[in-house]
Formats: sequence, structure tokens, C-alpha cells
Amino acid sequence: TEYRQLFNKGKIEFFGSLVSGDNDNTKDFRGHVKAMTRWDLNKKWRTGADFHLASDDTYLRRYNLDAPTWLTTNAFVERFGKQSYFSVNAYHFQSQRRIIALGSTPIITPLIEYKYFGKPSKYGSFVTANASALALYRENGSDQTRLSSEIVWNLPYVSPLGGLYSLKASLRGDGYYVRDVINPKENSSFTGNKERLFPQFSMEWRFPLIKNSENSTNYIEPIIQGILSPSAKNPIEIPNEDSRDLEFDDTNLFVEQRFSGKDRIEGGSRINYGILWNFQTRSNSFVEVLVGQSYRFKKQDIFSNASGLNGKFSDYVGHIRYNPTQYFDLSYRFRINNSNFKAEKSEISASFGNKLIRIGSNYTQVNQNDTQNKELEDREELYAYFNARLSKYWNLTGSHRQNLGPKGGPIRSSIGFAYEDECFIAGLDFAEDNTEDRDFNRGFSVMLRFTLKTLGEIKLSSNVGVGQ
Repeated sequence: TEYRQLFNKGKIEFFGSLVSGDNDNTKDFRGHVKAMTRWDLNKKWRTGADFHLASDDTYLRRYNLDAPTWLTTNAFVERFGKQSYFSVNAYHFQSQRRIIALGSTPIITPLIEYKYFGKPSKYGSFVTANASALALYRENGSDQTRLSSEIVWNLPYVSPLGGLYSLKASLRGDGYYVRDVINPKENSSFTGNKERLFPQFSMEWRFPLIKNSENSTNYIEPIIQGILSPSAKNPIEIPNEDSRDLEFDDTNLFVEQRFSGKDRIEGGSRINYGILWNFQTRSNSFVEVLVGQSYRFKKQDIFSNASGLNGKFSDYVGHIRYNPTQYFDLSYRFRINNSNFKAEKSEISASFGNKLIRIGSNYTQVNQNDTQNKELEDREELYAYFNARLSKYWNLTGSHRQNLGPKGGPIRSSIGFAYEDECFIAGLDFAEDNTEDRDFNRGFSVMLRFTLKTLGEIKLSSNVGVGQ
């Protein structure tokens, strides 16, 4: 069932499903809810919530619904000021994975954040500041309460020769109260307070060189960034809740702190450097290349072997983007080992076509090299798809995902027909899935979809597993 309503100051969207229990699951009823609401209290204040819940871990996947690894439910209130932002959030998570210890999933309530953006002075400098408070609880495992604040002084500067400088000086402080944090080295637990203070100074230099001709623009920009800071203060008494998935790539090459959260700090003095080249014609075709690397003066032990940052010299990262016409685009993102020049990670995507037909593919290759996490395996995968508009109302789609590893094979193939007009949608999808997850059996499935745009959607599906 799907329900939507738009108000003068807000909106509600609801999508849910319910089925009677099947032979592969002991529940009498299975279902899910995915909903959102937004409400503007006034010009500055807004509140809302997002709900995503399922009766069990495999329901969404079994019935071909949106099935992320984690289902997140969030309620919030926020305020937008001229130079500030304030928010209060609460989070609930539901894992869809097989191996999760009972009661270990955290609940966050509240997460309070405040951000301030100062006005520029007559010299161009400005100050930014942020503060946050968090309380995280579990039924089983460690809990934490955290207070964090940071103030940053910024100075952008353009030299007479055209060099672009960016100076930053920051001071950050974190205070924790933690409970039942396990120390695996001493086979003990810690409950108590932990504090840290972390100063950092950085300077970035860019020198854009541009050459214009009658039909094209040639752009090249060397980039150097220096960061001065003490070694990272990441005591084992502070549990790592929000900074686990560090992935060094072209998007965070010139970022002062690459960890996404606050529980881990990237410390130590280092230099990031790279070069960006872009060539664009008057017909809007272009090619862009970025390549760079990071060097730290003292090796840090906070990075895994799979991160690309575990040595003094990091791996090489970058991207190549090529778009000769509006009908074709190609991109390649990479991380290359700095010692043997072996590709540690590659992402290649390409698509070709127009509004009537579009064909594309994505190739992904990842070497994990993580001796600390034996569960992670190397990955090599190809995904191909097409979308064809047969007429004004009829559409044909198809896709195939293939595991290219040593134990590879087809993962999932699908093809579908759809009819859509001003008030009605009908679709018929066929899929062959070769993966298994508890009561989700590999096999052939058929799904019939009906959607009345003003009323909602109905889905009828049949799964034919192996041996059925």
C-alpha cells in the first residue's frame, strides 16, 4: 500500500506491505514500512522523520523490495539561521545481515549538532565553528556519551601571480564518558572518562593555468597541501563507532580529516599533492584527469592494510572522465599500489545511447589485503544494463550482474516490460537470482506490478527456488 499527501507546510509519504507467513519462515505475518514526513514549522524551523522497518532480515530481499544492509529510522528537528545551523536527531538501526550479535545494534538519542559560519573580515579571513553532543546505547556492548567542539580559522588568498592559497588553523576538543569498552590486548573492560585536544594547521596551494583557443579550453592545475599536526590521539578506551569505513580515493585526497566521523582522528604531519588536467571544447565534450598521492613524515598505525594509507607513501589515486558527446560517457576511478603499481581498486563505468535506448556497464575490482579482517574477500564484478523505450507508453529494461572472481559466475539477471500512461503503471519482471540468504533461495522469480498513480501500488510475485 502506498499513500501520499501534500500539505501547505509539509508532506507525508507512506509505503508498506504485509503478507501471510510462508513455509520458509515461522512468522504468521511478514511485512515492512517505509515512510517519511516533513513539516515546516516556520521560515527557520523544520521537523520530520524517516521510517524504514521490516519484520525480519530477509523479507525485503525475498519480495524484491528496496533492501539496504541497514534500515535506518530517524526523527529530527532543525533550524536554519543566516550564519548557523542547529539540529536534534534520534536514530534507530535494523540490520539485515546474517551475523549480528543480538542486542549489539546501537540506538542514538539524541545527536545534537550546531554549526556556525562567520562573516569575512576586511582581510578575507573568517571563522567557522561546530559543536555536537551524542548519546549512544546498546542492550549488549559498549555505550558512550560524547561532547565535541571545533573552531577553525580560514584565510583564502589569491597571489598577484594567480596562485590560490587556503590557510586553516583549527583546535578540536572531545570529551567521552564510555561504559564497558573491551580492551582485547589486556582482556579487560573500561568504564570512565576520556578526553583529547587536537590542534591542526594546513595550507593548500593551487596554480590554475588556462589556455583558451577558438574552439577549446585547456586547463591544468597543480595542487599541493601541507598539514601540520601532532600524532593521532586514538586511545583504545574510545570505541570506534562512526569512523570505521575509511576509503582513500580521489574524493578525499585533499581533505584534512579523512575519517567520516569523530571517534578517530587522522594525525601526523603530511603532504598531499596531485595534478588536475581538463580539456573542454565549445561543443561541451571534455576529458578530465586527476592523479595524486599523500606522504606522511611518520607512519601511523590507525590505517588498515586495505586502506592505501598504511605506509609513509600512500597509494596513487585519481580518476579519468571522458565525455565526447551527450550520447557517450566513460569514467575510470582508481587506486594503484605505490610499490608494485598493481591496481588495488578500479571502478569503470560507461554508457551509450539517447532517450530512446541506453546501454551501460559498470566494472568493479577491489583487492582487500586486510589481514585483520579475514571476512573481507577480493571482489571483481561486472554489471551491464539497458533501457529501451519501445513506444510512448511501453518500456523494456534488462540487467545482468556477473562475479568475475575465481569462484565466479552469474549473480543475477533480469528483464522486464512496463506500461505507463498518465494514471496507470503495469509491469512484468522476470529474474534469475543465484544467491542465497537464509530463507531466500536462489532461483527464478516473476513479479507483476500494478500502480494507480492516485491510489498506490500492488505487487504480485512468485519465487521458484532450486528444487521447487
